Amino acid sequence: MVHFANHSLLKSHQQLSGFSYWASVRHAIKSLKPFRLTVSQPDGTKITYPRAFLATVTNQPYFGGGINIAPKASLYQKQLDLIIVEKPTRRQIFLFIFMLLLKRHLKLRFVHHFSETHFGLDTQQARYGQIDGEELGDKVYHVSYETQTYPFWVRRANQT
Repeated sequence: MVHFANHSLLKSHQQLSGFSYWASVRHAIKSLKPFRLTVSQPDGTKITYPRAFLATVTNQPYFGGGINIAPKASLYQKQLDLIIVEKPTRRQIFLFIFMLLLKRHLKLRFVHHFSETHFGLDTQQARYGQIDGEELGDKVYHVSYETQTYPFWVRRANQT
């Protein structure tokens, strides 16, 4: 979807650029084929989704155009949220969009949510990927994600 949004004519139009992501979602739903995705969980179990359509890993709720894809995600928790959406039928698309706007899409049977400190994702077919809106290209992915804490020194401002 990021690939389609980045190459959309709407993206270059100042007043309409906010709609580019929603337009790319519609285009992706119509044109992209589902793919096989295997999730490796921290306990070693693997779950395969043969009809995955979207997989996103995040530590904050929003992506592209303010879409709240992971409403339970938080920068302040020591875990990552993985959302997997299986290829929806035409009927399910409208339900998904409606539930997404209500932040209740995680209850749908074709949407899967994991919240873990680490996990792996493997695709067997080439897929488009992105990190923070930067395209990674169309390739097979074998990636692992984990959280790590870094010490920071924060200087407090003088209170007067």
